[in-house]
Amino acid sequence: MKVLHGKSFKGLTTFKIGGVIENLYYPTTTEEVATLLCSDNTFHIIGAGSKILASEGSFENVLCTRLLNKTHFEGTQLRVEAGAYAPSVSVECMKRGLSGVEFLIDIPATIGGAVIMNAGFMGHEMSGVCASVEYVTLEGEIKETTDIQWSRRWCSLQGAGVVTAVTLNLTKKDSAKIKKQMKEYHKIRVSRQPQNVASAGGIFINHAVLPWVLEEVPYLRCGDAEIVEGCPNFIVNHDRATFEEVMHLINLIEEHAQGIGISMKLEVKIIEEKRSEV
Repeated sequence: MKVLHGKSFKGLTTFKIGGVIENLYYPTTTEEVATLLCSDNTFHIIGAGSKILASEGSFENVLCTRLLNKTHFEGTQLRVEAGAYAPSVSVECMKRGLSGVEFLIDIPATIGGAVIMNAGFMGHEMSGVCASVEYVTLEGEIKETTDIQWSRRWCSLQGAGVVTAVTLNLTKKDSAKIKKQMKEYHKIRVSRQPQNVASAGGIFINHAVLPWVLEEVPYLRCGDAEIVEGCPNFIVNHDRATFEEVMHLINLIEEHAQGIGISMKLEVKIIEEKRSEV
């Protein structure tokens, strides 16, 4: 197991915001994850860091799954560890003529994170290809389950522990056709979402209501944090945005939404505590 000290969330998240991590653990096996969760320590869990907004405070223990990244193909089924990078998995499946995860091509998540958030694009979600999930409970017990409930950007394993591996059911298809579909998805995403900026992707699950909410919001920028005009579910960090600046914009949206009878549902995970909790 790899352990680093004094690393920052700025270098581990796509938002490029956050404080120092005293102990950053990179387990390489499911058993090492179980050992960590059996200890007296508590942890924040991260993968690719694309859905995390961390405060500038100090964090004691963080567990990162990125070194759990092995894959095993058997026919049209893929067993993939949770830390594998979702776009890379999508490309590898394309090369093998396996269809089902084309929509992951531009989602900057690990496979484990994609499952936990039921990541999706253009009507396709992880729920449609996920056959089973291996995870470690908060008590350190290793389990495998097929009994998973799903909804938009949610699955029933949230809060249950740490996902360590996933089995995906795919279908055979011509690689050229898969590649063409991936290019089309990429073109759509580029046309709709800001590119080459620091952000956590979509902030809210129920973002369709944001055009009405933002009619009530007096401004779209706080320091170096800005709500993207034309793509209001994105808040970007222009360079030196702080946790407080982003939270101010999130709170502003939530308050004005409540004022017109709408309850916003956060998609991004907010981490504030010094002593980590799973």
